[in-house]
Amino acid sequence: MCDTTTLVRIPVWWEGDFDPTHPEYALDDHGNRCFRIDTCIVPALIAVWKAGFKTLGCCCGHGSGRGVISLDLGWDHDSPTPPHHCVLCGMFHEAPEGT
Repeated sequence: MCDTTTLVRIPVWWEGDFDPTHPEYALDDHGNRCFRIDTCIVPALIAVWKAGFKTLGCCCGHGSGRGVISLDLGWDHDSPTPPHHCVLCGMFHEAPEGT
C-alpha cells in the first residue's frame, strides 16, 4: 500500500488524451508527459511494459484489496463477447456467448 505517486513517462504507444490538469497526468521537470502511478506498483508496471504488454490502467489497491494492472489484450472492447485466452495453446479464441 502506498500514499504517494511517482511520475512515469507515458509510453510512445499510448493513444489517450493527455490533460496535464487531470489528477492522473502531469508534466515532469523536463516537460515530458507522464502518468501519476502509485509508487509501490511502478516497478511491476515498468516490467509489464518492458515485457511488451500495453496496459489500460493500474492501482495498488491502497490497502483495500489487491492491486491490479489491466492488460490491453487487443480485442474490441465494444464486443459483447470478447475472445478468451486458451491456456492450452496460448492463443485467443472467440468466446461462446454467455461466457
